[in-house]
Amino acid sequence: MIQQLKTTYRQQNINGYLKYRSDWNESVAQRVAERDGLILTEKHWDVIHFLRTEYYANNGTVPLETKIIQAMAKEWKTHLSYADMNTLFPGGANVQGAKIAGCVTIKSVGDLLDIKGDDVWSVKPDQLLIDAIQLLTEKNIGALMVVERSTLVGVVSERDLTRQIVLGEKSLETTQVKEIMSTNVVSVSSEDSLDSCMSLMTEYKFRHLPVVDESRLIGVLSMPDLVKVIVEQQQFTITQLQEKTHCA
Repeated sequence: MIQQLKTTYRQQNINGYLKYRSDWNESVAQRVAERDGLILTEKHWDVIHFLRTEYYANNGTVPLETKIIQAMAKEWKTHLSYADMNTLFPGGANVQGAKIAGCVTIKSVGDLLDIKGDDVWSVKPDQLLIDAIQLLTEKNIGALMVVERSTLVGVVSERDLTRQIVLGEKSLETTQVKEIMSTNVVSVSSEDSLDSCMSLMTEYKFRHLPVVDESRLIGVLSMPDLVKVIVEQQQFTITQLQEKTHCA
């Protein structure tokens, strides 16, 4: 009965916030939790799913921890004490739990990497162009980071490689990546805002931005990554305003 109640309550907002944050799924939650050193249990998932539905129901705000405990007891008949909640989420249910649940507005590069993942595909400077083309094709990506001894030394893009193929000036089988890569690489940090990244990419016509923290390459942002998040957040804001107007 209680499980049915939880399922019904969860479905009430399926076309709202859950649809808005389409990139969120349980695998994303697991990844974010692991970074915080948490192993998610059934109780964690109860709080996570509750937070997701409450986030939309409360016009895009995360309830205070006291409200979470009270509402879960009332709506789901799930009784958790403050001690229980602190054990589940040492960083706070409305902070750490909300981040794992995907209820934190994506503002920084780090927030976006938490959602999209931080996979980085790279080649070495002395690898051949044909190797780079094969990797780009295999991973269906538009650029490769060029890394030497764990340090970012350049970027080679699909556009760079296409130019070589069209012009035919260099052999793909004998030319090394370092001969055509871009070395004046502009990077951002995980703390930079998405707005500043968008401005940077627009002004300089970049399509990819490496993310570097303390001289270590930790991720890559693409223009589609940024556009998707910004558009989704704007759509969510518009939906909330429309609902407020309708209820007024």
